[in-house]
Amino acid sequence: MNIRKTFGLALTLMCALVMTSVFTACGGDDATSGTPGGDDNKPVAAVMDVTLTVGADMFKYLNLTVDYYDADGKVQSELMTASKWTKTVQAKLPATLGVRLKCSLKDGVDPASIDLFSTQHGITYGFYSIDASGKHSGVVTNASSGGTSIYGSQIPEWLQKDAGNLIKILYAYDTNGNPTKISW
Repeated sequence: MNIRKTFGLALTLMCALVMTSVFTACGGDDATSGTPGGDDNKPVAAVMDVTLTVGADMFKYLNLTVDYYDADGKVQSELMTASKWTKTVQAKLPATLGVRLKCSLKDGVDPASIDLFSTQHGITYGFYSIDASGKHSGVVTNASSGGTSIYGSQIPEWLQKDAGNLIKILYAYDTNGNPTKISW
C-alpha cells in the first residue's frame, strides 16, 4: 500500500509539473509581451523580379512592348530593344504588380515573305512580399517557355488570337502581403 501511495504522489507531482510547463509555454504569445521585433516581421512592400526572353524571329519581325506596374501602381510601357528584358519593381503595400507582353508586326514586314516563323518566348519571375528588414515571404516563382513554328502567312491571325496571351501575369497584394492572382 505504501508503494501505491508513493506512486500516486509521484504521478500527481508529474501532472502538476506538466500543467505548469504547458501554461508557461503559452504565456508569451501575445503582441504586448514586449518581444523584440513585433511589427518588424510584418510585410511592408511587394516585389516583382521578371525576365522576359523572345526568340530571334519574334525580335526581328515584331514590335514587342512590355507593360508593367511601377512602384506607384501605374502601368508603364517599354519597347523591348533586345531579346531579353529584365525589371525589378518594389511597391508599398497594398500593391498591384504585373507584366504582360504585347506584339505587333513591324512596319514594312510582309508576313507572306516569311517561310516559317518561330513564336519562341520565355519568362522567369518572382513575386513576393518583404518586411522592414528585407526578409521575403509569400514567394511566387516560376519559369516557363513556349512557342511553335507557323507559316508566315499565319502571323496576322496568330497576332490577333494568341499573341496577347503569351505572357500575362498580375498579382494584387493586400496590406498583409498576401497575393491574389488577377487578370489584366
